[in-house]
Amino acid sequence: MGKMKCKPNQSITQRTGQPGETEEEVVQDTNHSDHSLHVLYNEEDSMVEGNQQEKEGLDNNRQPQEPKRTPDTSENIRRKKVKWPNNKSKSEWQQFDEDVDAILNTTLAGNIDRKIESMTSFIYNIGMDRFGADEKEVVRREGQKNRRESKIAKMRKDLRQLKKRYNQASEDEKPALSELRDTIRKKLKITRRAERTRKRRKKREKARAQFTSDPFQFTSRLLGKKGSGQLKASKEEVEEYLREMHSDPKREDELPDIEQLIRPEDPEQVFDESPPKLKEVVDVIKKGRAASAPGPNGVPYKVYKNCQRITRRLWKLIRVIWRRGRLAESWHKAEGCFIPKEEKSETLKQFRTISLLNVEGKIFLAILAKRMTNYMLSNEYIDIAVQKGGVPGVSGCIEHTSVLSQIIREAKDSKGELAVVWLDLANAYGTVPHKLVELMLERYHVPDGVRELIKSTSTICS
Repeated sequence: MGKMKCKPNQSITQRTGQPGETEEEVVQDTNHSDHSLHVLYNEEDSMVEGNQQEKEGLDNNRQPQEPKRTPDTSENIRRKKVKWPNNKSKSEWQQFDEDVDAILNTTLAGNIDRKIESMTSFIYNIGMDRFGADEKEVVRREGQKNRRESKIAKMRKDLRQLKKRYNQASEDEKPALSELRDTIRKKLKITRRAERTRKRRKKREKARAQFTSDPFQFTSRLLGKKGSGQLKASKEEVEEYLREMHSDPKREDELPDIEQLIRPEDPEQVFDESPPKLKEVVDVIKKGRAASAPGPNGVPYKVYKNCQRITRRLWKLIRVIWRRGRLAESWHKAEGCFIPKEEKSETLKQFRTISLLNVEGKIFLAILAKRMTNYMLSNEYIDIAVQKGGVPGVSGCIEHTSVLSQIIREAKDSKGELAVVWLDLANAYGTVPHKLVELMLERYHVPDGVRELIKSTSTICS
């Protein structure tokens, strides 16, 4: 230990907790990377009570150590996508699940932030070594002509040759060549019409299939504005723009008294503060799109959809985060991309920002959002006759669009006057004071622990 300049192991106290779950603990990880983590204990996947009492609870006298970042998690390096196998490759996924779980079972140690970061790093690195990078090359191939297209090309060629013969023919031969030319033109016209009909039918079938698979994306591409251009802004300008858009410099300032704010009655159904259940995690993963882009750690929903052991291990870590009341450090990170709103976009305001968060954090926040929705609806804090967005089981867009269409139709039939105004608030969510969100959560009797958990999601923007 003296030669390696390692610090002596600190005392580790045994705490009583839920079997199969771990809390933050102090281990000797300051001078070691993720690849040299030593074994403290084995996490068993079986949830049988009494199998093993694991270390749980964060010592109040010791602060959790900052998780070290391996070179492949550098903020300046964007990870390549792993060429994960398709969902039908059950044997490959099962072997990958077992191998990763066995490695994590013997190497995963440290505080909860480090465990989550190490787990995702192992998943990504093993997946990259085993399946390779997903480097899709666009191969341009000349389309093969079908029978009718080949026939059209042949008739066009015959007409060109017939024109040359007609110019060189005598007066006696020209009537026959002219009749033959008219016959070929008539057949060419019929064949072209049939080919156009076939192409329109094929185009409709393709559009119908695209709409069925993803109606939102199809409609957005069909009716939305075409965006193009390249962002011309320095890194400093982008960081300052994002800070202004997403931060609230007055978040600690007290709000003035607002008489319009309602004061709801005490809830009849209390907020569910129990740690997330395995079923809740699985339900969120099932609803997640397998083709969705992963976050900075490179792990997509697809891994958790096909790996039950890894999902169970993630569930245990999520329970620890829930009890701690503060999000993992890696869940605050996001990969941002700018999508042009209009053609020839150049300035920052002409682009739409999209942030790709880590899947593990999105699963956690989805569970929290669902519990918040159930709490608000069960206590009738939300009037679904007015507020339809974000309410499960209510097609708000369809209902509002139908009502608006009916009003316009009635005004048109009666030849009356009607004014329709569309309001688009610039940075609608970013302009809401953070203190107002905290105040409304308190007025709606949301428990203190949940409020602190929600507040921790916005600390990165401060």
